[in-house]
Formats: sequence, C-alpha cells, structure tokens
Amino acid sequence: MLTIAGTFENGVARPLRAIEGREGQPVLITFLPEGESAASDSAQVDGDDILGALIDSCKSHTGIPDLAAEHDHYAHGKPRAHESSS
Repeated sequence: MLTIAGTFENGVARPLRAIEGREGQPVLITFLPEGESAASDSAQVDGDDILGALIDSCKSHTGIPDLAAEHDHYAHGKPRAHESSS
C-alpha cells in the first residue's frame, strides 16, 4: 500500500508528484482536516502508519475506563467479565 500527498482541485484529487499505477486501479482517498497538511510532497506511508493514523483519527473519549475489557457488558448487556474487588 502506498500513500501519496496531494491536493483537491476542481473536483479532482491530484497527487503532488508522479506515481505509477494502472488505469482503473482502485484507490483510497483520505481528506485531511482543514488546515492540516501532508508531511511532505513525497509523503509515503507504509500500511502500519496508515492504520495507526486511522485508529488515532477515530478515537473517542467515553470516560469509561474499562470499555475495552468490558466490551460485551457495555455493547451487549452481558455480565461483566472482570468484577471489581471493591
């Protein structure tokens, strides 16, 4: 997987540098928040960095400290997996 920096102009996403690809090749285009720019004109990010960036952009602070550990309890109403000792 390859990520290329670019701009959006007149309804078309344009890379900032030439890239190799084939006609009809599927691509994934991510729009950055207004005012944020790509790291550089030749930004290339490997798949792990893309996934990490996606996860960071989806973070939500719920105020529930055990949400991951007790997912089934909160999402599906199941009994808690880890009863607190208090």
